Amino acid sequence: MWRSHLLVALRALARHRLFTALNLAGLAVGMAAALMIARWVAHETRHDAWVPALDRSVVLMSRVQYAGQEPALWRHSPGPMLPRFAQDFAPQIEAWTRLLPARRAVRLDQRVENQAVLLVDPGFLEMLPYPLREGRAETALSEPGNLVVTEGFARRWFGPGPALGRTLLVTVRGEPRPFRVAAVLQDPPSASLVDFELAMRLDPQELPVPAQLENWGSFNPLALVRLRAPADLAVLRAGADGFVQRHAPQFERVEQGFRYRPEPVPLARAHLHPVQVAGPGRPPGDPALVAAIGATGLLVLLIATITYVNLATARVSLRAREVGLRKTLGATRGELVRQFLLESTLLAALAGFLALVLVELALPGFNALLGQRLDLPLLGADGVLLPLAAMVLVVGVAGGWYPALVLARQPPRLALAPAGAACAARWWSASS
Repeated sequence: MWRSHLLVALRALARHRLFTALNLAGLAVGMAAALMIARWVAHETRHDAWVPALDRSVVLMSRVQYAGQEPALWRHSPGPMLPRFAQDFAPQIEAWTRLLPARRAVRLDQRVENQAVLLVDPGFLEMLPYPLREGRAETALSEPGNLVVTEGFARRWFGPGPALGRTLLVTVRGEPRPFRVAAVLQDPPSASLVDFELAMRLDPQELPVPAQLENWGSFNPLALVRLRAPADLAVLRAGADGFVQRHAPQFERVEQGFRYRPEPVPLARAHLHPVQVAGPGRPPGDPALVAAIGATGLLVLLIATITYVNLATARVSLRAREVGLRKTLGATRGELVRQFLLESTLLAALAGFLALVLVELALPGFNALLGQRLDLPLLGADGVLLPLAAMVLVVGVAGGWYPALVLARQPPRLALAPAGAACAARWWSASS
């Protein structure tokens, strides 16, 4: 039975080529736009989902207030805060690291570049366990002369061969020093708060101002901690006031000119958390913008579906005689409904396939425009096949249900009657 339904559906689509082409084009473009927008929304709302202990990872932001001004949230923290915070909350904090962006002159043979560098504490790879391509995480930052680089950086500087153990000259306070590559990491995902290619150990003596990390008024590094249990977040929040009283009493009250409190924010929410000063890391997202663009994607898909339903409904009259003849030969209403739903779903499935092709073709330009690295995985937790299948099913049922009911309900005598008689019969039926 289903085989005959499929054959009839294919013949109907092939017989009405213009109708099929118009519906395929409209649905494919609408689905492609919705799919691309859905990938971008997922990218924005699932930042740092790759982190194994995401539910226990926290960014220590700064709630600050100047005298006579409203409180503001800064993403970065005072230089000396995190080591003391980790000591005071040692029962709750399992790992921690500061991240301080800088720029250093990097040299290999005759090649010299002013390279962005991420200065980190030794617990960086424990806090953010990036997949390693070469080296060991335990020893990568154990010595001050070690470097951690990404795959992209290694290919650009050393070519396709191994980079582990290679040496670069890095200028520190005006003096070129040799640094050894101790680990090569997989390129960080674009949906990540931390963006870097080259990381090295944070040493206060190698900063332009060595006392920078001891000055409570110097808000520079990004502070990350991993808790022993998710419930420890409440302990950190409850102890923030006491921490400032013990270590930075000059920032305890706004009447003193400036008030500061550490504010723990879950890493999973950090990207879309509203901040007044972004600080280190990728630029923060806008929740309102994400919601608006997501709603736009749904609207595009809805318009494409409504257009398809309208075209399918307008085409009902072309199939009336076919339906009347099939009813005369014994086809039931249920069989006819299944037939038209199958045709509609088949057309939606073809449009879904074309949408995947369109997204694959448009994705490189879309990434270049946004400066991101969106991908299109078919399977897995982020796979698009399952959502696309659900989209095809919804569009197929929505596009075929109403025309199927209209045609299946029509009596055979009306469908097979001449045009004038059919109109008179419909008028008589309606008036009675």
